[in-house]
Amino acid sequence: SFVENGQVTYPIRIGHEWSGIVEAVGKDVNHVKPGDSVVGDNGVSCGHCSLCLAGRYYECEQLKCVGTIDPCYPGTFAEYFIVPKWHVYKIADSISLQNAALCEPLSVSYGGIRKMNINYDSIVAVIGTGCIGMGAAALAKQKGAGQVYLIGRNSYKLERAKQLEITGVIDSSKTNPKDELLRLTGGRYADFVIECSGNPKTISQSISLAAVRGTIALVGFYEKPIDGLNIDSLVLKELKLFGVVGEYGNIEAVSKIMAENDLHLGGIITDVITFDELDDALKEEDHSRIIKTMVKII
Repeated sequence: SFVENGQVTYPIRIGHEWSGIVEAVGKDVNHVKPGDSVVGDNGVSCGHCSLCLAGRYYECEQLKCVGTIDPCYPGTFAEYFIVPKWHVYKIADSISLQNAALCEPLSVSYGGIRKMNINYDSIVAVIGTGCIGMGAAALAKQKGAGQVYLIGRNSYKLERAKQLEITGVIDSSKTNPKDELLRLTGGRYADFVIECSGNPKTISQSISLAAVRGTIALVGFYEKPIDGLNIDSLVLKELKLFGVVGEYGNIEAVSKIMAENDLHLGGIITDVITFDELDDALKEEDHSRIIKTMVKII
């Protein structure tokens, strides 16, 4: 869609979410060394403007997105990837490279979770069965939510989501999500709703699921204006609604959470392919059974 709407123009090298092993470092790098397993940010700053020198890297006016939209920094579908030292983080030996590559999408989920005062009595509803939605559910559970429900329309993905060991899943193709949530919770609405599907219709669904004075985080890209949104319901419930995008520091924070907790992420990775198989995988049109495909470069 980025190509279709003009947000990126070729030539580019794609590849946005990554983990790897350090091959070599510059003379001023001392926090990682060759042989270390690492992850990195999905935005690369210039490093020399006043904002970068103040450590405000994600406010850099020359920030480039890794392998996605313009201005584009060359992506990670390559044998070697060069990145500035302030965007690289060593990961614990307990984290596999496969799970480490999930740090970037989970860091987006974390951008919503960390702004929510979730506790043992909280009910969290997550809409969307992609990697970010599943990550949000896993992180909400890890933060101590009393009940976490994942809502979606794809039965295969919902079945895999059960590996997250959350409270339950709700199939919106078979039941009314609000009615089912109220049934499962004994009549309680969600204190926190995290919308990760990118479907404009589910924003209205988020409002219907939220409790009075609840909080809604919008994590998806919606790509077009939303008509028919019931603003009065948002006002009358006194809801808090905010948007979420990548932030500097989130990837490092997620990597530390993963080092200290088993988030049960196995259900997210639906396939592992080699670099030689990538071209055919990108041409695959049926994504109904794909959540996250890992590309093994070497």
